[in-house]
Amino acid sequence: MNDYDLRIVEPEFNNAFEVGLKTNFADNKGLFNLTGFLYDYQDLQVLQVVNGRIGANNASNVNSTGIEVETSYEIAEGFTLGGNLAIVNAEYEDFQTDDADYSGNQTIYTPKTTWRLNAAFNKPMNNGMRFYIQGDYNYTGD
Repeated sequence: MNDYDLRIVEPEFNNAFEVGLKTNFADNKGLFNLTGFLYDYQDLQVLQVVNGRIGANNASNVNSTGIEVETSYEIAEGFTLGGNLAIVNAEYEDFQTDDADYSGNQTIYTPKTTWRLNAAFNKPMNNGMRFYIQGDYNYTGD
């Protein structure tokens, strides 16, 4: 058994702050939402692989700030175009293990940029059902 097997993980805490705007316009044909956020983690729990085994560790402090924008517009009856954009800066303020210092690095699983474009068609049918089809294109950055 090594020291990693006996490591105790501290509880994770997060102070989250968000501010946003949600709007509809043009007789509810258009939508525009904007959100800004700040997450301040203490003792963020991080999974690591050490000697072929998965274990947990605490990253002392992590700050995550960003904005999200969502918009859509019904350009013709039943036909809507839309998109989303998120820009996030999330990094370890203080995270050191026995092997490395990750302080100042971007957190794992948090891309700096993501976006999506979509088109949807929605039409009522004579039998009371609806015909609906949607296509999306997604991008996830590093």
